[in-house]
Amino acid sequence: MAHGDLAGFVYGLKITVFPLLLIFSGVLMTHFGLKLDRVTLFVFITIIITWVIQYNQGIDALVAMGWEYGVQVKNFNHATPRLPSSVGTPDGYAFLLCITGILLEYSTMIRNKKKLKFIIKIVTLTFLILATIRSALVFWLVFQLLMSFYYVKKLKYRVKYLVLSIYYMLFSTIPIAIIYLSRSSLSSTSSLEDRLSHWGGNLQPIWSLEGIVGSGLGSVGAASRRTATLGYQSTNYAVDNQFIAFYEQLGAIGTFCLFSIFSILLFMIIYNVKKNNSINAKVAHCLMVCTFISGFFTNVLELYPFNLFLWIYIGKALYKIPQHELEKEFVIKKRKKIRKKLVW
Repeated sequence: MAHGDLAGFVYGLKITVFPLLLIFSGVLMTHFGLKLDRVTLFVFITIIITWVIQYNQGIDALVAMGWEYGVQVKNFNHATPRLPSSVGTPDGYAFLLCITGILLEYSTMIRNKKKLKFIIKIVTLTFLILATIRSALVFWLVFQLLMSFYYVKKLKYRVKYLVLSIYYMLFSTIPIAIIYLSRSSLSSTSSLEDRLSHWGGNLQPIWSLEGIVGSGLGSVGAASRRTATLGYQSTNYAVDNQFIAFYEQLGAIGTFCLFSIFSILLFMIIYNVKKNNSINAKVAHCLMVCTFISGFFTNVLELYPFNLFLWIYIGKALYKIPQHELEKEFVIKKRKKIRKKLVW
């Protein structure tokens, strides 16, 4: 709690108790067979339609309607508009688009429909590029890469190594691509360099009191801006790095405890992947890794409602599938293979 104020206490509940409740809700949803596929599809379509309408309106019209420039609407490279859609901020829109697109790809109603799955990929990638939020784009690209390794594992021995060799050839071209793309504004690293220049100046020494226990929840980041507007004491600056934000708020001890919990969740999900071969666990595993990577560039766990979908899906991935359900799924797969052989 930041300096003993009520706003910090409420924020503390939001980032501690709220995720735990969402994880527990995800476990219960899977246990009782409740699915969010239609909700995810509705959100995905709604935020895209809203963004298109806002794009046609233009930033000037949105500012005249009451949107705050620099927070809810802004320009990228003095030309391309960054718009909030129905979420409230461009970052929130981009990450929500990213996670809903991913969850739709692996939802039960689309998972086995290759053409529809490909369309979802193209639509998600297109609107992520148009949104110009590079951290969300990195999140999506890394996720697709990680999930592809699960499919490579299923291939036959020779084909598997052929595909991996192609991967390595593509990776070798990344330095050349970076040099070529560095000329474009979308791949510019100037904003990251600017953050790196002042991150160290704001950090407290690790052996100081604030370095050990932190300055309190809600003291920095997006929450600090809200608490400052309420008149409470706050550092009030955007960190744009989830790890540094945790350190400044919780200190070294709190950050260590928090990442210990994240590690336990990650190991439980990996165990579920190996034990049950659950698609939910595979997706959640890749989502957590991508979240850690995106955490270097933005306060990803503070982005609402992206974090809502993330924690619920992690809860769904933690659900241990009963043995009789696994045996039933195994029998169904065997029957499908036999039918394919008979058709051929």
